[in-house]
Amino acid sequence: LGIKQRMSHQNQLYWLVSAPDPGRGENVLSTLKRNFGARATCDLFAVPELRVGTLDALMSLSDDLVKFDTYVEAVARKIAAQLFTLQGSEASNDAQLFSVNGANMDLYLTHFKWDEAKYPMKTSCRDLTEMINMQVSKLDEELRAKSTEYNALSHTISATERNQTGNLLSRDITDYVTPESWLESEFLTTVIVAVPKFNIKEWEFSYESLTEHVVPRSAKTIAEDNEYFLVTVVVFKRFVDHFKGKAREKRFTVREFSFNPDNVQKQKEERKKLAGQKELQKSKLQIWCKTNFAEAFIGWIHLKAIRIFVESILRYGLPANFQSVLVLPHKRSEEKKCREVLFGTFSHLASKHMSAHDPDDVSDAFYPYVSLNINLDMRPLA
Repeated sequence: LGIKQRMSHQNQLYWLVSAPDPGRGENVLSTLKRNFGARATCDLFAVPELRVGTLDALMSLSDDLVKFDTYVEAVARKIAAQLFTLQGSEASNDAQLFSVNGANMDLYLTHFKWDEAKYPMKTSCRDLTEMINMQVSKLDEELRAKSTEYNALSHTISATERNQTGNLLSRDITDYVTPESWLESEFLTTVIVAVPKFNIKEWEFSYESLTEHVVPRSAKTIAEDNEYFLVTVVVFKRFVDHFKGKAREKRFTVREFSFNPDNVQKQKEERKKLAGQKELQKSKLQIWCKTNFAEAFIGWIHLKAIRIFVESILRYGLPANFQSVLVLPHKRSEEKKCREVLFGTFSHLASKHMSAHDPDDVSDAFYPYVSLNINLDMRPLA
């Protein structure tokens, strides 16, 4: 689409309406543009003449189209939601995030042209509908598999990161222990103790006497936070359990830890590797979402074209003599008035029973014209 991107309106809820051409040298588009004035934007939605089939087939398809329409839209929104999640605070607006054939969603919709190469018009409406549904179902399955894989990796990293947070009583202390701070021999070993800061004087006074087999002056502080000092102390191996019990009585907590330089390095490398894998998967998933959101969106809009065609044939009969128009009220507050304009414009199509009603009191199923909603606001619900 080699034209400028349309300025985005605050309202992104389009109405796709169809009605028979009024004649008198006018068409539906020009009539609506005149009647709406500045309240709404109107664009022609070019629906090709598709293969009709039998009336019974169209009526059966009409019921199924409602379900397919809902499903395909839901898949497009799931892909969009995943992309919003991946982008985070960078997801500033839909126009930048979602591109469809090189244009934003509004531009693709308002300049819609049937893709004959993707959806041959010689194919029946039923087969076209099932083709779109099958293509989007595959996207749904792929998204589920890819997001599950990415989320599993994210959860693994989150669990690792949780071990790196918290105070020195509970967090992983691997990064604080160095070969220089650890003594291990045939008879001696190093014990690591979390000492509450309010109790540090008691520790300094008593740690050497917690058991007779503590190496004097061996205590060294290797880390601290707002609540604890992390201290190493050298104890005879045979008396480690006795030391732990006496430390517990004094409200000193011995952290279970076995120092292995190789394991320390492996843990650091594993964390780095997981972080790299996550960034790679995130990048791939972002590209997949952007590409396949466009595919799902294109299928959805083609499905809208099939649906407006089928509903119009069932409403107005054959031969096909109707025009489809996209109506975008400029403000949500103008929607009520815009529905009144539509009702007034097409009131001649209404039955006597319908004409007796206020246009606000009828549902979509009872408008005197065919009307479908297309909501381009892809932001996930809060």
